[in-house]
Amino acid sequence: MASPRQSFRTRRSGAGVAGGGGGSFTVDTPLIIRLAVLVIALWALSLFVLPFPNHETQRLVRRRGVGLRPNKERISRRMQSTEGRDGNGNRMDPMTIRYSPATFPLVAPKATWPVRRVDLRDEYQYEYIIHPGDYDGGDDTEPKMKVPRFWSRPLHNNTLMSRGLASFIGTCTTPDAASRSHARGSACPLEERTIFVALASYRDYQCRDTLESMFIRARHPERIRVALVDQRDLEMDPSCVFPRIPCIRDPNQALCKFADQIELYDMDRHLAIGPSFARHIAYRYYRGEYYAMQMDAQTIFVLDWDVDVINQHQSTGNEMAVLSHTPQDIIDSVDPKTGKALERKRTIMCETHYLRENYLENDLSNLKDDVSSERGPILQPFWSAAFSFARGHFVVNVPYDQYMTFLFSEEEISMALRGFSVGYDFYSPARNICFHTYANGENEKDRKKVPLFWENEKRYGDDVDHFRTRIKAMIGLSPEKNVHAWNHVGKELYGLGGARQVSKFFSIYGIDPMEKIHEHHLCDFVDDGTMHETFAKHLRSNGMGIDYESIQYQFKDSRPVEASQRNGNRKMKELVRVEEQQGGQKDASSAAEEKDKGQDQNTGDGTG
Repeated sequence: MASPRQSFRTRRSGAGVAGGGGGSFTVDTPLIIRLAVLVIALWALSLFVLPFPNHETQRLVRRRGVGLRPNKERISRRMQSTEGRDGNGNRMDPMTIRYSPATFPLVAPKATWPVRRVDLRDEYQYEYIIHPGDYDGGDDTEPKMKVPRFWSRPLHNNTLMSRGLASFIGTCTTPDAASRSHARGSACPLEERTIFVALASYRDYQCRDTLESMFIRARHPERIRVALVDQRDLEMDPSCVFPRIPCIRDPNQALCKFADQIELYDMDRHLAIGPSFARHIAYRYYRGEYYAMQMDAQTIFVLDWDVDVINQHQSTGNEMAVLSHTPQDIIDSVDPKTGKALERKRTIMCETHYLRENYLENDLSNLKDDVSSERGPILQPFWSAAFSFARGHFVVNVPYDQYMTFLFSEEEISMALRGFSVGYDFYSPARNICFHTYANGENEKDRKKVPLFWENEKRYGDDVDHFRTRIKAMIGLSPEKNVHAWNHVGKELYGLGGARQVSKFFSIYGIDPMEKIHEHHLCDFVDDGTMHETFAKHLRSNGMGIDYESIQYQFKDSRPVEASQRNGNRKMKELVRVEEQQGGQKDASSAAEEKDKGQDQNTGDGTG
C-alpha cells in the first residue's frame, strides 16, 4: 500500500495497469473532497461577505493593467438598487452619488488625444440611468437607459475652482516633446487646442449641414470632436451622420473625411423629452478637450470660425469666460462664395421677464450695431443655449440637469444661475462665427415641417409641474418654498455652486424672486458696454473670474413709469391670471364644441 506521501505522485511498479509495463497514478480521494469543499466555501464568502469593487476601484485597477472583470449581473443589481437618500429622505440615484462634488481635493482624470471612441458595450465606459420621463421619485423605478459615464465629477468642491486645476485641463493635437502627453493644459498653443462640441438634434434635416459647415469651414478641423445625440424615428428619419451623397461617390464630404471624430448616440425619438436631456447625454461624452462648445442643430458656420472664437475667448483674459448668444438669422448673413460673415451686428443677452409659471425666461437677444467688434467680447448677465463656447471644465462643473422633462425655457436660466454660482462669467461675442436657420422668409416653409419634441408630451408630460417646481426651488427662484415641498433628486450635482451666491445675481440685476418682479430695461446698462466697463475692472488678478464680492452695484430702471405700466400691480396680475385661466377653460370647452360642429359640417372625418 502506498504511503500518504505517495498519493499525488506517479509510482513505478514492476507490473503496470492491465499487466503493462507503464506507471500507475493513485489519488487520495478524501483529501480531494476536502479541498473542493474549501474552495467552494471561499468562493461563497467572496460573493456575500467581501466588498465588491466600486467604479473608482475598477478604474484604478484598469489603470494598473490588472485584469479584473466584474460580474455584470451584480453591477446591474447595484445600479437598480437604492444607494442612498438625501437629508430630506428623497431618493438619490447612483449617478448623482457617484458624480456629486466631493469634499476633498480633486485632480482631473487623465486625458488623451485623439479620444478613443466611447464604446457602450464596454462596461467601464457606460452606466445605467433612470429615464427622467419614467422617474416618479419612488424606489421602484429601475434604470432603463445606457449612457456614457461622465469623464469627471465636478471639480469645484462647492467653491471657486483653483487656477492650477483649471490650467491643467485641456488637450492638444500634438503631445509635449518631453512627456509625450497630449494633456498640456494652458501650455498648449492656440492653434493646437482641441474643441469638444455637444450637438443635440431632434428629427432635424439640417443637422448634416451643421456638421458639414463645422468641419469644412474650420481652419483646423483635426482638433474638433463632436458628441451628437440624434433623436429620430429610427425607421423613417435618416441619421445625421449619413452624408447626402454616398462617400464612395464623394469622399471629400466632411461626414466622410471626419467620420471618426463624430461620436453618435442614436436615440429613438419616443425617448425625447426636451433639449436638456439630450444635451445632458452629449455632455457625458466630454473627455478633457481644451474648449467646449454647444449650439443648435440648424447652425451654419463661417470660414475659420475655430480660430476666431478661440481668439475672442483668449482676449477676455478670463479663464471662466463663456461666450454665449442667440445667433442671428442665416438669410443674407454669410457670403456663399467665400463663407465669410456679412452680418456685423452683435447679439447681447441682456433682458429677461417672468412668465405665468413664475420663472424667468430670456427675452430675444438685443441686436447692437454701435458696439465695435474691435472692443472684443463684452460682459452680459445671461446665457443662451443656442450657442455657448467656454473652457472644457465648464461642461464638467455645470453638467446639464437630466431631470428637466418637457421644460424648455427653464433651461437657460438654470444654466445661467448655476454657472454664475460656480464662478463663470458670460460674454457677448464680438464677431459672429455662426448663424441660425429660423422659420423665416425663404426657410419658413421647410423649417415648419421639422417635427418638435412636444409630440411626445402625452407620453411623459404629466409631471411637468413637478419638475418645474423642483428646478425653480433648486436654483433659488422659489425662496418661499418649504425645503420639504419639492423633490431634491440630483440637487448635489445639478444644484447651485458655492463660489457665488445667487442672491448677489438677483440684487445686481434687479430681480426679486420672492415677489416675482424685476427691473426692466436692463439692456440700457448692458448693450452699450457700461456693464463691461463697470465689472471688468474687478477681474481677479489670476484670471479666475469677476470678483462679485467687491461689486456693490444695483441696477435700477431709468424709465420706471414705462416699466410700471408694463409690470402693473402684482396682486392685480394674479387676479387677472386666475380670471384668464377660468375663462380660458370655458373658452377651450366652447372652442372644442365649435370645432366638432365644424368638422361635421366639412367632410365628417375631421380632415377638412
